[in-house]
Amino acid sequence: MTGVTATIKKLGYSCIMRQYFRCDDALWGGKNWFREGEFFFFGKSFRACVLAEELKLIIENLPELRIIMVGASQGAAFNNMVTMQLGNTERIYSIELGTFFAHMRRRQLTKRNLAVDSNGLMSDPMCHRDLWKGTKAYFRAFVVWLKYRALGKKVKFTNCINTPGHEYQWEYPEVQGRITAFLTAVLGEKH
Repeated sequence: MTGVTATIKKLGYSCIMRQYFRCDDALWGGKNWFREGEFFFFGKSFRACVLAEELKLIIENLPELRIIMVGASQGAAFNNMVTMQLGNTERIYSIELGTFFAHMRRRQLTKRNLAVDSNGLMSDPMCHRDLWKGTKAYFRAFVVWLKYRALGKKVKFTNCINTPGHEYQWEYPEVQGRITAFLTAVLGEKH
């Protein structure tokens, strides 16, 4: 996010960053666990519809505003779902990093979406359905998460997942270059 906001400012714009949570923070999020399953397997998300309607309302009332959503992995798929719900709504853009393979067949790209499925250094196993590497990463994450819990440290499960190739750091030339080019194209340099 630091690189994205710095690029927006370099183009001459001011920006405010807000994080949107599509589910609970807990490992087993009650009703949201069901909703996350529905999202993963069927590509349906009530929260995507809600966010799309909220964004439409904001854009309608602030004619100068532009919105850029940034999401990675499942978040990238969520952003894509929101942009599909938005239809032809202008001035809302999406940067989608490492869309999880289960969502690839549902993904729809327009001129308002940037999909980055490789960090430029190695293949992303989560995009390209490398189930062996993905499964190993999730099992290792569970062990790491349990170790933290045993030490009395509260850590999000998702922060324990480490899948080489599924990282999209700003320092990676492919990531930085593609995002910078996209932002320059959709925003333009402010004079």
